[in-house]
Amino acid sequence: MGKTVKLVVYPNGQHGLEDKYIEQRNQEIVQWLQQYGAPKPFIVE
Repeated sequence: MGKTVKLVVYPNGQHGLEDKYIEQRNQEIVQWLQQYGAPKPFIVE
């Protein structure tokens, strides 16, 4: 295994958080990638 994961749960968030939590979701992803790195090449849209 050896993979670092982070579980983030938002109240009443839909799967993928593609509703009212999209900005928070994107911030969490970017912060995680900054801390743990990302495979190259990697693009966040």
